[in-house]
Amino acid sequence: MWIWFVMPVCAAISIIMWIVLGKDKKTIPTITTSPPEGLDPLEMDYAQIATISDRGIYAQILYWVSKGYLEVMEKGESVGVRKIRSLPEDAPEHAKYLFQKMFGKSDKVWLDDFPVEVVENKDKLREKVGERFTGKNAVVQDDSMIGTLIAMGLLMVGTFVVEVAIDASVLLSALLGVALFIALALLQNGALGFRSKHDFFEIFVGVVGTAGILIIQLILILLHTDGLLFPCVFAGCFLLCIPCIMFMERRVNHWVYGQILGFRQFIETAEWDRLKQLSTEDPDYGMEILPYALLFNMGTQWTEQFEYNVIYNCVEQMEEMSKEEK
Repeated sequence: MWIWFVMPVCAAISIIMWIVLGKDKKTIPTITTSPPEGLDPLEMDYAQIATISDRGIYAQILYWVSKGYLEVMEKGESVGVRKIRSLPEDAPEHAKYLFQKMFGKSDKVWLDDFPVEVVENKDKLREKVGERFTGKNAVVQDDSMIGTLIAMGLLMVGTFVVEVAIDASVLLSALLGVALFIALALLQNGALGFRSKHDFFEIFVGVVGTAGILIIQLILILLHTDGLLFPCVFAGCFLLCIPCIMFMERRVNHWVYGQILGFRQFIETAEWDRLKQLSTEDPDYGMEILPYALLFNMGTQWTEQFEYNVIYNCVEQMEEMSKEEK
């Protein structure tokens, strides 16, 4: 009879841990017509999801175009960028690192033939961007990651104990545990992106994987037990643990994140008359905002409004590439 209490105990502990370690404070958006001061697209990407995405890299390239370091070029259906001048000495280290990896061998980069140096050093680039977000500037609370691992471990151990107790194959249960860990890792890693309206690839794969594992586990339980009550209790407690794991990491940079949310909200809801007014006051406004619109997956919408022609083709290809790489 003790087996009935395994999953409820795991679910109860996970919920308590989430309330203590992971529950986010409410972030209030600060509506602004400009990006938070001092944040380039890569830094804004990291400030949202505690890592960098392919879209963030493309947005950074467009950011350099807006600043006059690069220019867009076309050749047939291919679109690329050409280096006009180097970054200043006081540029952030992560920006200089990416710039060097892109243009270390040539002053021209075609978007459909992206330098392998950038792809192979993406983790190093993420580390350099993350150097700004430490201590009080951290995106998520450091010790909340320990809580995430504990919650994942609880769910894995709980399901393994139940499966072994009902005389299911130990090897099969172990393999399901490994698969469950991978699916949970994808869910947790995509959780900040989910909250920031980023690409949902990891969330999608994680959900499909977790659902598939749960179905297999329920089939094993149904084959080795009588009635439906215990499988329902198992499934309910399993599902209660999932959101606790996904959102166990607590966001701490609420002031910066509030500015990002407000800026993104402005881009999403701004009317054309308002954009036209801002562009009249500052002719470069549209181009300065475009990299961030690309980061928020609204790049082509903005180029259509401002009629950038060549820039539109560049943004369109960047958005297509970021989707394909997912």
